[in-house]
Amino acid sequence: MAKYPLDNVEIQGFRGLKVLRLEDLGLINILVGENNCGKTSVLEALSIVCNAEDPNEWIRMAGRRDFGWLDETRLITIRFAFFKSQPDFLSEGIETLTCRMKCEGKYPIRSLRVELKDLFRIYDKKNPGTFYDEPKRLDPFSPSNDILKGIEIKHYIESVNSTTNESESNLKHSTVPTIIWDRGFIDTISNHVYSSSKSASITPVSHHLHHVQVYFKSMTAFDESVLQTKDLLQIFDPDVIDIQLASFLTNRATLYINHKELGIAPLTVFGDGMRRAALIAGALIHLHGGGVLLIDEIEAGIHVKALKKVFAWLVNAARELNVQVFVTTHSLEALDAIVATSSDHLEDTVAYHLSPSANETRVKRYSGELLNRIRGERGLDVR
Repeated sequence: MAKYPLDNVEIQGFRGLKVLRLEDLGLINILVGENNCGKTSVLEALSIVCNAEDPNEWIRMAGRRDFGWLDETRLITIRFAFFKSQPDFLSEGIETLTCRMKCEGKYPIRSLRVELKDLFRIYDKKNPGTFYDEPKRLDPFSPSNDILKGIEIKHYIESVNSTTNESESNLKHSTVPTIIWDRGFIDTISNHVYSSSKSASITPVSHHLHHVQVYFKSMTAFDESVLQTKDLLQIFDPDVIDIQLASFLTNRATLYINHKELGIAPLTVFGDGMRRAALIAGALIHLHGGGVLLIDEIEAGIHVKALKKVFAWLVNAARELNVQVFVTTHSLEALDAIVATSSDHLEDTVAYHLSPSANETRVKRYSGELLNRIRGERGLDVR
């Protein structure tokens, strides 16, 4: 019987992950390994499969990867999310790119196949808003015309109506397509409107992005009856009273801290640790009741002295709110802090060491109990 939203996961053809399998997942899952081994890619693939009915997650994923718009276009970022088997990957008219995810667990999704192909339209500058799908109808080299490039992403979904009966006859198949143009316009072909509360992704810089902070705050209002967020923030500053979403001087709401000495002060006045903690708390509450929280570089912005207290809060909150957590880390101190705070429930914690090879990404699994022995008794480095 399924235990978590994701019990087993297989990823094929996503970024550098030709084939990767994560088996017997836990409540708290730690991804470790050298740089460029695929840890962040795993989190991105999980964000896609958790939002399988919403292909626009690709745009959000691209924004987290390239939040500064360094690439020519987000389409470039998305293209490179597919395993690069073609030498001339940036040439026009490439063959259809594909990737696939399989999973088992409480989530109904069992398989997701994603196909990407290039699209082209001719844009008539003389008639704004007029597009032609057939280039022959207009001269793309005319100064009054322009070529609009885009991609079509199709999600082919295989899901079950009930996790208690996964027979072949119970499988449901659906297709959800989305078209994305390089001017940022997203054209959802399907009439299906889907708002996910199944997953949330936090990058090392998410706490610096206003819209991310406000989104989770507005979704949860930091309901103190659910979770004592102030207990987490008081790890960084004991004079914190509470946190609230407010607007005092403009119509643009933002996060404010009610502070014993400063009074009401914007969250930006405080350090990275508190800002990141507030974001994690908002995401956890947003996902309560069976969501998946994906945190890249869990230690980012948090001083080593605060790690143990912060992770104790995180692990207890995840257990209380029934949220499955995936984190990546390069920090041995962060790894030790998570293991130490999970000592009473070692069965909930699992670590996976990723190591790329020619045909697949090798995965070595460490149960919480084994991890505790390796680190606590032998002091060995599993990174």
